[in-house]
Amino acid sequence: WALRFEAPWNKLPPDLLYIFEKGLRPSGRQRRQMIRIIVSEMLKVCQDPLKKHVDEIAKRMVAQFPRSLCDLIGGEVVGSGYDSLAKQLRIRVDNSKRMVPPLLAKRPLFQESSNSDTEEVFKKKRPTKQQTYGCINWEMKELPTNESLKTLKQKQNLMKMFFKGQEWNAAEVSNLMDATYYLQRKAINEGTDIRTLKEEWPFLFEEFGMMAHFLELTRIDLKDAMLESMATKGKRLIAYMESFTMFKNKSIPVLLARIRAAKEQMGSDLPETPGMVLLLLSYFMENESFMFHYVEENCLPSEVNLTEIPVTPCLIIHGPCVLQAGRFMLSVDKSIVKENISGFQWAFRMLFASYYCLNIHYPQEVGATLEFIQRCLVKINPERGTKVEKRNSKRQYTMNPKVLSLIRAMADFQ
Repeated sequence: WALRFEAPWNKLPPDLLYIFEKGLRPSGRQRRQMIRIIVSEMLKVCQDPLKKHVDEIAKRMVAQFPRSLCDLIGGEVVGSGYDSLAKQLRIRVDNSKRMVPPLLAKRPLFQESSNSDTEEVFKKKRPTKQQTYGCINWEMKELPTNESLKTLKQKQNLMKMFFKGQEWNAAEVSNLMDATYYLQRKAINEGTDIRTLKEEWPFLFEEFGMMAHFLELTRIDLKDAMLESMATKGKRLIAYMESFTMFKNKSIPVLLARIRAAKEQMGSDLPETPGMVLLLLSYFMENESFMFHYVEENCLPSEVNLTEIPVTPCLIIHGPCVLQAGRFMLSVDKSIVKENISGFQWAFRMLFASYYCLNIHYPQEVGATLEFIQRCLVKINPERGTKVEKRNSKRQYTMNPKVLSLIRAMADFQ
């Protein structure tokens, strides 16, 4: 029925129709009015629309008036383009059904006991959506052409020898990393602990090695994607934040002042990149300590108190302020995997890439910030699933509602 459903555009107020015809963005009030009218007509056709029905209708509505309803930032589509509209429609449907008596729940299907599972079955267990989220080449089913396990092991040992000698040719090592991607994914997907991974694949935790693995995994050049997006969307985010004279969150004006001061002191725009991340954390009211940990400028890796660092990827910052810091360390699973990273942009790229390369979920404490960066800056936009860790039985959306709200607000601001 959803494919045959026609949105009742003729029932919308004339001023709203005019906005759509001119390709303008409706106000929040006008958008909610449209949602109420559309859902009212939907419920006349089907009293209990499913998510797939609502998504199909939202998709067709956006296709009819893309400039007015599509999720855009800087002219680029975010996610499916209709996530925020579908979310609003589903919420309205749920609210409209609150007074309707629920149907009797169906009896759950019988499930066989898993006590008979063997080790072989466990190894072949299908990966979860969160593990493969955003990945194109999560697991290689076959060995590379003209390679065997013996030749791949030889190349792995050659790289370990290069790393111990601390002298290597970057181009040669990159070729070896590409050739041994099969073994790298096998080790990661089997759950090898971080310390063992670092011993067996030391170049995986070097900047160029992790970027090469991320490129093979997602088909995205993370360096180019972030450099381009930070220069445009990062500035747009800061401009959006500065356009408000008052925030409920009082830390945002303070952060904006700190970013301006750091730029003046350094005589460059470099503080804008870490400033953008801090602004996102503050806007979503998320816990900065799950992403950044500060130590003394001359602190050695052996002196870092690892008990204070989260299990998930974290940047250890030399100095009291990330806006002007020049040296960083990366920790994963309470273990420092990379020292002496110069520059925030390199450090943050490694932080973000490690979530995908090492099969790690976004922690809820910084989930919205990482999702905004994922969708708007890196342009990883799966239509289903989420990479945010699930800790309770609450419903999880494909896209965080807070992220959707910020995307829509920035599009309207633009």
